[in-house]
Amino acid sequence: MSSCPAFHQSLVIVGNTDKCTAPCRHRESAAGVQFGASLLGVGLAATAYHASSGKLRKHLRKLDYWSISLSTTAAVRAALPAKSQARARLSSIGLLALVPFQPSAVTAINASIAQVEFA
Repeated sequence: MSSCPAFHQSLVIVGNTDKCTAPCRHRESAAGVQFGASLLGVGLAATAYHASSGKLRKHLRKLDYWSISLSTTAAVRAALPAKSQARARLSSIGLLALVPFQPSAVTAINASIAQVEFA
């Protein structure tokens, strides 16, 4: 039972069973952790944008687009196999420089990279 996350342990206690039967997946790489954190950032940026009004809304919309672009870059880095990490790192550096100017293009490029890799 100690190998399961706390949430699963609480389910075990409520269910009166001796062991955790839920699948326990652990993060395997730093890139996976970064991707998870970037998804949280997307959620926070989107919430701030949709809750805003006035002059602040214009800046929060850019932040929302940028967070999506950064998240897709993190997703590509996390999803590529280890042999492609050097290529992913190099492409992500170039894409990160493009985020403030063309966030939608960065998202499209990352989607294309994922399509090519997994097609």
